[in-house]
Amino acid sequence: MKIGTCGFCESHSSYYKDFDVIELQNTFYDFVNDRWLEKLRNESPEHFEFTIKGIQIITHKYNSPTYRRFKSDFGDKSNYGFFRKTEEVYKSMEIMINYANILKSNLIILQAPPNFNENVENLKNLNEFLYEFTNKNIFIGLELRGNWNKNTILNMIKEFNIIHVTDPFKEENLSLNFKYYRLHGIGGYSYKYSIDDLEKLIKITNSEDYILFNNTFMCENAKQFKNLIKLNK
Repeated sequence: MKIGTCGFCESHSSYYKDFDVIELQNTFYDFVNDRWLEKLRNESPEHFEFTIKGIQIITHKYNSPTYRRFKSDFGDKSNYGFFRKTEEVYKSMEIMINYANILKSNLIILQAPPNFNENVENLKNLNEFLYEFTNKNIFIGLELRGNWNKNTILNMIKEFNIIHVTDPFKEENLSLNFKYYRLHGIGGYSYKYSIDDLEKLIKITNSEDYILFNNTFMCENAKQFKNLIKLNK
């Protein structure tokens, strides 16, 4: 089981001692410098794993408030988001794959916005995107927060071997191999998971799964969960 947080929650040196995986968040808000990624890879232990949250250009249209932190000048902003077959979206994914190669990562997480719901156009764009970017020696983790039919998700998992990304307290994870969980807090980001919550989480998860905490108390909760796992062995 790989337990960590979404973004560094303590100094890099401490984090590398406490955890074995991190989901980088900077890569969602804007493009980053390759040298920064190289520095992370070089300073971290060989066994340490990075996963990458794919840039919002792929998933979010430019009217999303998340672009407040976006500073780059990159193509036509009206072409951003919703996995559309535009130069901006596809080029952004190619850049994310390059980031993954630098970090020796095999997992890119794409978190769709809540208003990305299942309809004919969105499904067509998403299927074309997955067809283009699967089989690149990198898994695509897909977190669909809008309204999507369970069978539609299962069909994509079977056809494209994507990794289903969910919050284990909110939605069933349908992945056929390992599962990737992002814990956003029960009822909100400021939620602090109780020991009872974490014991429930143990029953939900398996040894090959990724468990990434993404709440205010993520560092504390991730460490508590690691300790509980050790006690339950």
